[in-house]
Amino acid sequence: MVLSVVCAAGPLLSLVGEPSRGPGPGPAVQEAQLGVEAGSFGSRAGYSPTYLAEVGDALPASGTVPVEVTFVSPLTVAAYDAALALFRADGMRVTATDPDRLSVGLAGAAALVGTAFSTQLLAGTFRNSPVLFPASPPSLPSGVESEVAGVVGLSSGFATFSFDLQPVQVRSAGPDTLSPASSTEVTPALARQFYRFSPLYNLSGGYRNATYPVRNSIAVVLWGDGYAPSDLEAFFSNPQYYPSVFPQPKIVPHPVDGAPEPANGSVLSPDTRAVEELTLDTEWAASMAPGATIDVVYGPDGSAPSYSPSNAELTAALSEAASLNVSAISMSFGTTESTDSGLVSAWTPLLAEAQSKGITVLAATGDAGGDTTACSGTPAPEYPASSPEVVAVGGTSLSVNRGVLGQLQFSESGWNDSGGGFSTQFAAPLWQEVGSAAGPVEASGYRGMPDVSASAADDFLYFNGTGMAAAGTSFATPIWAGLVADIDAKWGQSLGFFTPNLYRIGAEEPMGTIGIGLADVTGNANCVASAGTGWDEVTGWGSPRADVLYEDLLGTFVNITLVVDRTTIPPGGSVGVQAVITNRTTGSLIASVVVDLSFSADTNLGPCTGTFGAATPTTDAYGQVSARFSVPFCYLGEHAFVNASVTTTQYYGTTGLRVAVNLLGFVPALSFLEEPPWAYVGYSVIVGAAAVGGAWIGRPREPPAGPSRAALPPPSPPSAPVPPATPPPRGPTPSAPPSTPPSPSGPPPPTGSP
Repeated sequence: MVLSVVCAAGPLLSLVGEPSRGPGPGPAVQEAQLGVEAGSFGSRAGYSPTYLAEVGDALPASGTVPVEVTFVSPLTVAAYDAALALFRADGMRVTATDPDRLSVGLAGAAALVGTAFSTQLLAGTFRNSPVLFPASPPSLPSGVESEVAGVVGLSSGFATFSFDLQPVQVRSAGPDTLSPASSTEVTPALARQFYRFSPLYNLSGGYRNATYPVRNSIAVVLWGDGYAPSDLEAFFSNPQYYPSVFPQPKIVPHPVDGAPEPANGSVLSPDTRAVEELTLDTEWAASMAPGATIDVVYGPDGSAPSYSPSNAELTAALSEAASLNVSAISMSFGTTESTDSGLVSAWTPLLAEAQSKGITVLAATGDAGGDTTACSGTPAPEYPASSPEVVAVGGTSLSVNRGVLGQLQFSESGWNDSGGGFSTQFAAPLWQEVGSAAGPVEASGYRGMPDVSASAADDFLYFNGTGMAAAGTSFATPIWAGLVADIDAKWGQSLGFFTPNLYRIGAEEPMGTIGIGLADVTGNANCVASAGTGWDEVTGWGSPRADVLYEDLLGTFVNITLVVDRTTIPPGGSVGVQAVITNRTTGSLIASVVVDLSFSADTNLGPCTGTFGAATPTTDAYGQVSARFSVPFCYLGEHAFVNASVTTTQYYGTTGLRVAVNLLGFVPALSFLEEPPWAYVGYSVIVGAAAVGGAWIGRPREPPAGPSRAALPPPSPPSAPVPPATPPPRGPTPSAPPSTPPSPSGPPPPTGSP
């Protein structure tokens, strides 16, 4: 058993031993821990044995290599500092630290980086693009390696990120120029009207926008040279584009890893389309959530011709976004699954960290119809939309016409280029196997996409001083991100990871009805499926009706109050757990709902790991459930986690807490010794006592007191045999006379001598 006072001895000991972690793991954290157990460190660091054969012109790499290391879960301050010191000692430069202590950005000469990871970095060409890769499986010291979820940057160029924004037309007229009885592009104003955002703003009887709550921000993540401030100023100051009654958004740039600050000259960068993409993401997210703060997070461009960023630089951008206090993270890009084994390993803990903070993460499903190119018959699901921890957003085609009397008429169908299909590496989550989604998802066995959708076919943006139209799920994703920020604003809390509830709503609501929270979208097809009734691989459950969806969502979210009867237990001890389930909106107790309770280890080291116990009790009339769990005697970790979740077709909620596992659990009154500064004091006392005890045991000592060899009488000469003694008579033994006291010089003389 490792006592926490010993683990607190020093940073390096915490790092290579059992570092304490933060709150209990959610689904994504558990997935990351399973990945550490199942996958080799080489694969988690982006190594593939095929790279050397695929890159025929490989030579030792040169130049500076950026690397991003992600840990399974947040490290302690001491362990994180020790990790930084370890990498610095290997000659690498720390380029970025994470306030959550979940990742670290590094850079160094290629030779030094290779040596630090016990390999050699090679460079060459793959499919006409420059690539970098390790010649042999990377490794780190074993205690550190077990805590690393993934490393990105040791290999690069094999995974290409794209956003596939499709230009439609450039026009100089304002966005409200509508020809009678003809289709036109969709403006943010039209989207707010059709998707019922305005009724949501006024749902409580008074106007309320995204400036009200503490958390009122949206992070948009991309790469490139940023945006032109003059474009955003023109867009948000023109009532044609952004109503003057709306509060102005706050645009905050977050360039990472050397990306430039936004400048009006950004539109002239070699990668103009990245600047265009980042501009539209900002315009549409802010237009859906008036008054919100838009945190624009972006890494630098990669090399020509694709300008795709390196895995390390885009990972740094995601890490920055996950560290912010935002409602939603919107990502309008993707990469084909399985192109880099280290990418998913590195991103899973970052998605989990966002989830644990109540941040909703959304990603576009892509604009290639779910196929590689031109419906060639090769499905190509895109990551990160394929992750079950992300809301995957597909595209619709929203047509707007003028009636005879000038009234607007809307119709919506599936968009032919909407990405969709099934993942090849993420198993189907149970919450997806409901309603009309259950059949196709169960048949595939893998996570299906998209979850929801919105307008993508012909949408307006203002870029480089003019209005234009373009197409892409890049528009649909910030629409949903804005909706999440609006709901968080009105509710005053975070939706967070709410995808299971979207599936509950989609499964229960009637199809084809406009006045519901998720309106079914039918008609048209992409490369992998047709947009039909219910869930499909083109539009998911359909598009939102914001005000109704708000009520659908909040009426069935639950709060879980979790209590344990002791916060510190010894190995072999037990803990009692009680959970109370209440409606998050009304506060009323919820009876007859199943609660999943589990008790699990926080480490995969030692003879006893994994889940120690689980129970699925049903709440009583007071919304309560209880259970008791034990920790094995052989468990070597410092903490265990109690997790509680409700994931029925009617309710959803999850929470967790940490319990200390410590020999001090036998004496709960001494549990304060687990935390600094008393842990350090306790450790010092233990070490000091050990030193004093060792010195006392090892001190020089005199021979033991007793008769000296010189005082003993000389040995007697051999004597004649003594005849056998006469046996004593039976009966009481007569009293013997008093014996003579022993002489001070030695023992009494022997008796019975001849």
